[in-house]
Amino acid sequence: MQFKTISIILAVVYVGFISAQIPIPSRPDGYGVGGPADAHVVVEMFLDPLCPSCKASWPTILQLIQAYGTRIHFRFHTFPLPYHTNAFVAAQGLHVVANVTNRNLDAIYEYATKVFENQEIWYNDATKSMTMPQIINSLASFVDKTGLVTKAKFLLGMASDDINYETRVSWKYSCSRSNFYFI
Repeated sequence: MQFKTISIILAVVYVGFISAQIPIPSRPDGYGVGGPADAHVVVEMFLDPLCPSCKASWPTILQLIQAYGTRIHFRFHTFPLPYHTNAFVAAQGLHVVANVTNRNLDAIYEYATKVFENQEIWYNDATKSMTMPQIINSLASFVDKTGLVTKAKFLLGMASDDINYETRVSWKYSCSRSNFYFI
């Protein structure tokens, strides 16, 4: 009897654990520009907004998009790495900008570019004496100054469970694929 009870409890815990996991999306997420999503050449980038290597490659990516226009499709996915302390916050900020601007690609790419250009503000040691709310407030003030999204809307988006979930699903999609580039 005891074995049966323990088995049932373990089965319920297992099912609860599995159903609590964030699903891997069945369709590509991310933000794409250029030609159609099923173009002959599709370049996917798995981007960490606070990664120095991603920052170094970003100008080349923008040149690629400019040079090939609609002949290729370029899509990037947020993939914040855990050793870049505030990368998830910066990635969630990108999803906030996307949601507040109705997925305006110019705003999304400008956000990514501006965060890369100012990466040192939120990179590891620069924020070690700050609390998470202070870091989020710093990013919100920065975004407000760019004119992409108001500080109030940005902070509201950062507090949204839906946008947090969207950022986590995007991360999980990236984990299930690769990192850096996929052609």
